[in-house]
Amino acid sequence: MKKRIEYFHIRLKGRLIACSVLVVMLTGWVSAQTISSKAPLLSIRGAVLSCDSILLRWAPSEKEFWKQGLANGYRISRYVHSYTDSVPPNALSTLVVLDSIVLPADTSIWGELMDTLQDANVELAGGAIFGDSLEISLGDTSALMQAYKLDTEWENRYQMNLLAGEYSFMAAHLSGLGFVDTSAVAGTTYIYRVELLGDSVSPVLLSGYVKLSCNDTLFVAHVPQFMVGLGKGGYMTLGWKGYEREFISYDIERSEDGINFSDLSDLPMLNSPVSDKFVDRFMHIDTVSQIGQTYIYRVRGKDAFGRTSAWSDTIHVLNRPNPVGIIPRIDSLDVVDNEVIEVYWQYPSEHNSEIEGFEILRSHRDEGPYEVVSGANLLGPTVRTWQDATPLRGNYYKVKVYDIHGYHAECWSHFAQLLDTIPPGKPATPVGVVSTLGQVTVSWTPNLEEDVDGYRVFYSNRDTLFYTQLTLTPVRDTSFQYIIELETLESSTWVKIKAVDYNGNLSEFSDPAMISLPDVVPPSPAVITRSGTQANVNRIYWTPSSSTDMDKYRIKRRRMGLPDWEILTEVTHSPSDKNYIDSVANGKQAYEYVVEAIDLSGNTSLSNVATLQGLSPMWPAVDSIDISDINGTGPSVNKKIGIAIGWNYGFYKELVGFKIYRSKDGNPYVQYAVYNLSEAQGMYDSVTSSVNVSGTYRFIDHKVQHTHRYRYKVVALFDDGTTSPMSEPSTLIFNL
Repeated sequence: MKKRIEYFHIRLKGRLIACSVLVVMLTGWVSAQTISSKAPLLSIRGAVLSCDSILLRWAPSEKEFWKQGLANGYRISRYVHSYTDSVPPNALSTLVVLDSIVLPADTSIWGELMDTLQDANVELAGGAIFGDSLEISLGDTSALMQAYKLDTEWENRYQMNLLAGEYSFMAAHLSGLGFVDTSAVAGTTYIYRVELLGDSVSPVLLSGYVKLSCNDTLFVAHVPQFMVGLGKGGYMTLGWKGYEREFISYDIERSEDGINFSDLSDLPMLNSPVSDKFVDRFMHIDTVSQIGQTYIYRVRGKDAFGRTSAWSDTIHVLNRPNPVGIIPRIDSLDVVDNEVIEVYWQYPSEHNSEIEGFEILRSHRDEGPYEVVSGANLLGPTVRTWQDATPLRGNYYKVKVYDIHGYHAECWSHFAQLLDTIPPGKPATPVGVVSTLGQVTVSWTPNLEEDVDGYRVFYSNRDTLFYTQLTLTPVRDTSFQYIIELETLESSTWVKIKAVDYNGNLSEFSDPAMISLPDVVPPSPAVITRSGTQANVNRIYWTPSSSTDMDKYRIKRRRMGLPDWEILTEVTHSPSDKNYIDSVANGKQAYEYVVEAIDLSGNTSLSNVATLQGLSPMWPAVDSIDISDINGTGPSVNKKIGIAIGWNYGFYKELVGFKIYRSKDGNPYVQYAVYNLSEAQGMYDSVTSSVNVSGTYRFIDHKVQHTHRYRYKVVALFDDGTTSPMSEPSTLIFNL
């Protein structure tokens, strides 16, 4: 059998992707649950036409499986499912093989049904399986051409066979991809199973359940509703709200009398939303011939098993003629005695009988808004001139034409102005605020003159200096924003504005507005001049900041090599030199001190750092840090479970452990863990005063997250409370 398959409006949507084991209920819907993480080899769906007529449809997930099904077929079985068994072991006793081999129908049956059914989907499915060659005509719709990109003829056949089965159950049934169960019993819940025959493929099992009742309505579908209908020049644009998840195609019928309806096409209108954003909005364009005729349309949805919804309410669409399509053109705008503006335009006189008349539109801005100034009634179709007796100082005009079919069109704007040398009045004084990021927002009250085109904004660092213009074009709003540098010695900025009219006349400056600037400049730092230790007491001396807006000072201290500063005290500002005695410091520990200056705006600066060495010698820093991610064990052997940090450190009798500091994604280091010396692989022997194993230490961080960057530092701890300096950082990005 050799056929040429012509099929239009094709849209491949890949709908059969739900599951490979199905629970079908006699209320008309399907419930399924996946119990495997792998993609199914077969997808299946079902529908109920009556208590003893359950339709099943399936589709192989790949071309090779489809070819295997054509050659070997499928086995269809079912078993009873109850609420007491989620995967019922006793259900196997109810297992029934409904058909051991389901294959495509014989070619003689295909030929007979093609002649009697006149179903294009059946022809498409048969041609895809048995045709000597496969040619598919998609028309000239570019979107459909982009959707149809297939590599080989067998891929074409596979896609077209599944597509035909998607829109016709008969096509699926004849292709060996559909089955009708006529032996179901009311009140029973079944699980159906479809298996692809052949040694190389095993079915993927999915399961679900539902209670079966024949007393419920078998199929209740939503009803599509028309939202728009427009007719022009024989093209009728129809738009309706559909249900993308429920229907795969739509039937549209047309009538001229509201009684006798006929199909628009032998083929269904496939489910193609107008856009990805509006998936339940659909559109179709019908072609008609009679201008001035009102056509009546109705639409209904159709699902994958051929079941249809009720017809929608009808929509009446008038097929209006095309517009005349000629736009008027303004010839000239003449100013008479600087009081009146005459508008002249052209329009072909041979089309006077096709138009109702003209309107003149005017605005003081090119972008509008425009208002009608030629009166409540249209100017006659023969009129080509009009006088504006009350023009503005600056005027933009348009001419709009209305034709007898209800369409209108307008020309481009043209400008005319009266001679004007009178500037706008002095603007009101603006006001302004400045954010901490330096963004200045200036606002003002608008002028009352109607011919004001906008405003120009000027600024200066001092009111006594020259003002610089900020705006290149007039600002037509009553506010303006710009950025200013805040790190300056100035405490304020000054702003003025001018109004400008449509003739370019500038007003005088407004009164200046002073806008205070936030203080973001840090004070000059204090200077630690000397420091020392005497009788386990640390003392520092400093010279105060020279800034005039100083408020206070904070004295901070930290142990040598650790990241965090602690605040010891705060003292108020005074111009004389200061000193501070730290009487609670550990005399054996080395410390760093710093003085933080704080001004009245909260800005801060730090002094130089003073280091005071304790009585104990400085301990060496931890080095040779090794860092890596680690895998789990057993079932998690291929899964990364954390970050391992290892290091070597010499043994000291005073050593008691380590502190581990961590930074995540560039944030500051924080103390993350304390590592006791007893956890080391090699330890100091206090009896023999010797090291029995080289000191190797290891810490595992399990609290890490995928794709985040971690840094670690290690500090050694000693029994007298002293510490080593902080180690150099080690970095790792943790990836699962």
